[in-house]
Order: sequence, then structure tokens, then C-alpha cells
Amino acid sequence: MKFPFFGSSEKKESPKKGASSKKAAVSRAPKKNSDAPASTEGQVLVVPAGAHRVIRAPFMSEKASRLAQQNQYVFLVTAGATKSEIKKHVSTLFKVTVLSVNIVNLPRKKAGMTRRHFAGVRPQVRKAIVTLAPGQTIGAAMASPQS
Repeated sequence: MKFPFFGSSEKKESPKKGASSKKAAVSRAPKKNSDAPASTEGQVLVVPAGAHRVIRAPFMSEKASRLAQQNQYVFLVTAGATKSEIKKHVSTLFKVTVLSVNIVNLPRKKAGMTRRHFAGVRPQVRKAIVTLAPGQTIGAAMASPQS
């Protein structure tokens, strides 16, 4: 299942010759129109810059579904992500209040066993368990299992 807010398919524009890199930065958020209706139905989710670099994907397993009943959600995050970055991006992506973030670093696993040796290792996985304020949920995006 693909989520529209994870990953970016947009290409970055290269700065023109002689222009400074600060002036050539492109904003991803569209300009807000004050005349637009307040309903969020059918609208595209606006991604804060850099969110797809911190939060890679939601993670669903048996334990993660049990934690969801306790108002805790599990996300795969990048190796260099900090708790404050994860808290900021989850709260802006899903419009919720984050109480705490716990991080789990799982070790690399051996893969591709031949007769006597392992051919390599799988990459290290880092998960973030995000606790939300009482009464808030992340919704249907987390309810369906990963494909």
C-alpha cells in the first residue's frame, strides 16, 4: 500500500547560474487560498519539507496493532532521526498532539545462508513508537496492513 506522504516524486530544480543557493530553494507547500472551503475531503495532503526523509513508512505487525489500541503507533524512521524531529513531523503530517516518542534500534540480520556461511546482512531497522494524546487517532491510513 502506497502512502502519498512518504517519499517524493518531485524533482528538485537546479539553481540558475550566478544565483545563490538560498534564493533558489523551492517551497513544497502551496500558497493558501483564504477563499477555499474548510473541508478536507478530496484534498491532497501537504507534506512538510523533509518529512519523507525522517519518517519512512508506518509499520504494522501484531504488536503494532495491539499498541494502536493503546493510542501508540509505530513508524519506520531513518537512522539519523531524532525524537524531536519525529515528534514534529508526525504532529504536522497527521494533525495530532504527540506526547512521547520511543525509539527502538533493531540489529542487522544475517541473510542468504549458504552451506557454511552467510552471504550478507539485511539493513538495520529503526522504529519509532509514538504515543498520542488521549482521544486522538491517526485514522484509516494506519488501519490497513502493509502490502
